[in-house]
Amino acid sequence: MIAGSEMQFKKRIPDVLRLFDRGGFPPMIKYPGNFFILRGNHECAPINRVYGFFEECNRRYNSTRLWLGFQEAFAAMPFTGLVAGKILCMHGGLSPKLKSLDQLRQITRPIDPPNPSLHIDLLWSDPDHYVKVVQDGYEFFANKRLVTIFSAPHYCGQFDNAAAMMNVDEGLVCSFQVQI
Repeated sequence: MIAGSEMQFKKRIPDVLRLFDRGGFPPMIKYPGNFFILRGNHECAPINRVYGFFEECNRRYNSTRLWLGFQEAFAAMPFTGLVAGKILCMHGGLSPKLKSLDQLRQITRPIDPPNPSLHIDLLWSDPDHYVKVVQDGYEFFANKRLVTIFSAPHYCGQFDNAAAMMNVDEGLVCSFQVQI
């Protein structure tokens, strides 16, 4: 499962491909029916327009229609994923509006998330401890009940951080692959 903001790392495709190479490539073929890409905050039109994706579509393909097509696809992406009914995955964090996992199951798509909303919180509510760059690629908190995974090595060319990918086996044992 990829937990969102793919558009933020459009220049980092080689890093993403290296992670897939280590974890199994291509993941959709290796794990048919069990590979999902979750929506992140950069899969929202106002954000990816400002942060260069709109410009990239126009510069490379001379196509606003291509960008609009991506927005339709992003609107259909799930906000959360649940692994074996036990491991909840998302790009951002929990919302104070979230009282039950049933609320997540009831999110209808496609959706352009209203602001404020549970949807926006799932995309933007990073944990309180959150430091923008996780140096070792992953970091546990809340007595190891939660983990932040950071998959952009050498973030923006300004940090000496690692990237990580978390693997979950059939017994729900988690392991990490780290790329320095």
